[in-house]
This record gives sequence, structure tokens and C-alpha cells, in this order.
Amino acid sequence: MSDSGGTDTIRIKLGAGARQQRLVQQLSYHSEKQKDSIEFPEETKLIYEGIYDAVIIAHKNGQIKHVNQRACDMFEFSFKEFLSFNMMQLIAGSNEETHKQILNTLDQEKRVFIEGYCQIAQDEFFPAEITVCNVQSNHKDLLSFFIRNISLRRETEEKLRKAQSDLLETAHYAGRAEIATSVLHNVGNLLNSINVSCSQIQDTFRKPHLANLAKLNEKISSMGDLNEALKNERVRLQIASLLPTLFSALNKEFREIQIESRRLQQKVDIIKDVVSVQQTYATSKSLEEKLEIAKLIDDAISIIFTTANSASVNLEKKMIDLPPVWLQKSKFMHVLLNLLKNAFEAVALSENTRPTIQIQLEKGRNYLYLLIKDNGVGIAKENLNNIFTHGFTNKKDGHGFGLHSCANLMGEMDGKIRVFSEGPGKGATFTICIPIERLYKDYDKLNSG
Repeated sequence: MSDSGGTDTIRIKLGAGARQQRLVQQLSYHSEKQKDSIEFPEETKLIYEGIYDAVIIAHKNGQIKHVNQRACDMFEFSFKEFLSFNMMQLIAGSNEETHKQILNTLDQEKRVFIEGYCQIAQDEFFPAEITVCNVQSNHKDLLSFFIRNISLRRETEEKLRKAQSDLLETAHYAGRAEIATSVLHNVGNLLNSINVSCSQIQDTFRKPHLANLAKLNEKISSMGDLNEALKNERVRLQIASLLPTLFSALNKEFREIQIESRRLQQKVDIIKDVVSVQQTYATSKSLEEKLEIAKLIDDAISIIFTTANSASVNLEKKMIDLPPVWLQKSKFMHVLLNLLKNAFEAVALSENTRPTIQIQLEKGRNYLYLLIKDNGVGIAKENLNNIFTHGFTNKKDGHGFGLHSCANLMGEMDGKIRVFSEGPGKGATFTICIPIERLYKDYDKLNSG
């Protein structure tokens, strides 16, 4: 029972039924009154009276022999009424076994600390911390009980617990709203990209090759008997020269439509992944899966750079060969989209004559590092510590949700995000740190165990 501080702790817990019972009862060993009196020096009495806690002095058998005024006020007993009680009667839930435990402990320890409830005159109770130690007076071995009413502390602790619970609930809803805002933003980018693809398909159908094919069909139809018409060498040569050109052009346009259709499907799939970020907050844990980081980077680039005017931006990639990494796809894509979007916006606002975004993948000892560098407007040094704080933003139309949600999502995957900038006008580097163990083939088994 002893701890490193030489103090034993006895915790007395009361159920609802026990607290409704009258605990002031005659104990078997209290039937005999102590006849010998105890006299304390005046200096000792003054010390007891100056103590904030209730002080009760009792014989070894628990019979109370002296109390200070604080004890009378706390328990609402008079001095004479106290002398009729055994100390065990005032500690709710205690009995002869508790008394023996205290005595046995004090044979080895300097003090005993009890957490429990004490009873006052009206059969009411208050939570208390009780320290018991040996004391001598006139060569008599006695027990001293120092009792502190901790009702106010318990009320404060309960208020703090409730406030913490309310804060966690508020933070939970705030996190949902924050992610929902980011999800809508990313879906908006994707829809813009889809509009671009649709426009390209429509432009393909507007090209003159289909009109030329219609004219050819009309001309052949006007010839009447096609067999007779084809006997004319001039007609045969015209048709023979026109068909390969039309076929080549139409085949090229068909391939373009196929490519754009695949891009459309890809973007629709990514919208599903982005939306699933919101759904991850309704479940205890998102699905981990083995993903190729390079493929995710390419997907994110295709989304961000399709939705923006990327013609003037120089994009540089430096990848390394890596096996698939265990990640939560929707969350990681959410992070990539936000960081790439921020990088593009930073270079777009910069006066740099050669706006550049560099994406670099590195393998360290403990982490995989994905660096997204730009030579854009940069970040003031005093803002670096606040950059991931909820609500902090440098943008006129910003809400301070994006980077904060990115940091939270990486934290949920045991990773983190770091930022570096030498200051305004000198660009910025955001580094995504992914634990190296997520490369292991059996990471899913280790993680689940």
C-alpha cells in the first residue's frame, strides 16, 4: 500500500444506499468511556487553533479527547458533544477494520491519508481529505486527525469536467464544420475542372470534321446510283483522298474524347474521396490502405493545375521509387489538395518572373518526407508558429480552416506537417512527414494489434 512518499492511502467509497444510512452508531469498542483526561500545553492548543483544517485528537482506540474550534464549526458539534464520539463514527463507511488498518499502517508509516466522507450533526455528509498520524502528550500515544472539507474543490472539479466535456463536444462540431468547409472548397475546384473537361469535349464536337463527313454523305447521296458514280475516275479519286483524312481526324478526336472521359471519371472518383473526408468524422477510424504516393501526387496535380491558369507556372517533380504506403486515401488527398492549392495561389500573387512549384519525395530514417516548395509571396517569421492554428489566415477571403484541418488529418495518420519560410517574398516550404513504418508490409497487422 505504501507509495514512494511514505504515505498510505485508504480510499473509502460510499454508494447511494450507504450514504442514506445513519452512520453515527455505537461501536462495540466504544462502550467503555475513557476516564483519563488529556491536558495539552497552551502553546499546543494555540497551534491547533491556528490550523485551517479541523483537528481532532483521539486515543488509540479512537475515542475523541480534544478538538479545535475549526472542527466544531465544520461538524456542527460542540466541544462536549465531540467527546462522546469515537472518531470512526464520524468517518462515513469506516468500521473496526478501518480502525485496525489505520493502526497497523501507522506502525510502519508516518501518516495515513484517507479519502472519504465525514458526517455532520444533521446526518449530512461532506467529502473530506483526512490525514492521520501519531502524536504524544504527557507520554501518552494518541492519534491526530487533520480533516479538510473539499466540497468546494469537488464542485469545481465537476464544473471543470463538464466544461471539458462541453469543450470537447464543441471542438468536435467545430472540426466537422471545418472539414465540411474544406470539402466544399475542394469539390468546387473539382467541379470547375469537370467544367473544363466538358468544354473540351464540346469543342471537339464543334470541329469541322464532322461537318465535312456530313457534306461527303450528302454529296454521295446526291449521286443517285453510287455504283454508276464510282465508275467516274474523278469521283473515285475525290472520295479516296477525302476518306483517309476524315478517318484520321475523326480517330484523333475520338481519342481526345476518350482521354477527357477518363479524366472526368477520375475527377468524379476523387470527388467521392474528398467527400468521404467528412464521413471519416462519423466513424472511429478510417480504412487504411496501401497507396502509391506518386500516383496520389499526380492526381492532386491534375486537379489543382486543371482548375487554375497553370500555363505560366513551372512545375518540378523529384520522386523516388517507393513501395505502396499505408495511408487513409481521402485524408491524404485532402492534405495534398490544400497544400498544392496554397502553393499555386502563393506563386500567382508573387511578382516572381518565373513562378515555380517543386514537389520532392525523400526517405529519411524515421519519416518519409514530401516537400512542396514555392517561390511565392512567403510567410512572415512571426506567423510561422500560428500557421496551423484554427482561424489563422493571411488571405483576404480565407477562413483559417485549411492548414489547421491538414495538420489534424496528418496527426490522425501518426504524421505531421512542418513549414519553413525565410520571410515575405522568399517563398515557403511545407513538408509532410509520414512515419517510415507505414512502408512495412505488415503495418496493418502491427497497427491493429
